[in-house]
Amino acid sequence: MEKLNSVPENKKCVLISPPEFGKYAPRNLLSLVGYLESKGYPSAVIPLSYYLDFDPGYSPETLRAVLADIIDKNDPLVIGVSCMTSDIYSGKRILEICKELNENIVTLMGGIHPT
Repeated sequence: MEKLNSVPENKKCVLISPPEFGKYAPRNLLSLVGYLESKGYPSAVIPLSYYLDFDPGYSPETLRAVLADIIDKNDPLVIGVSCMTSDIYSGKRILEICKELNENIVTLMGGIHPT
């Protein structure tokens, strides 16, 4: 029973906002991170537009390199992507790349389209 009350030290959650150029900050993900942090789960919001230098013509190699860097620096157990209908294919690709980089990461998708 004691094991059920313990939290692993490396319980990290990374929430990713797909590249959306000219849009607002991902306030929905910021709210979720606030809740996760209040429950003791170290979390981060990653707005990919920022990390891709707001370049809508980014290459697949650049996306993979950015995601590899995010995974290396955060060592997450969970990666979530928030998607609207217009982001569904890029969100799916982001999660596929994350699994290719580390098959042990739990990936999930939320937001308006999936839910």
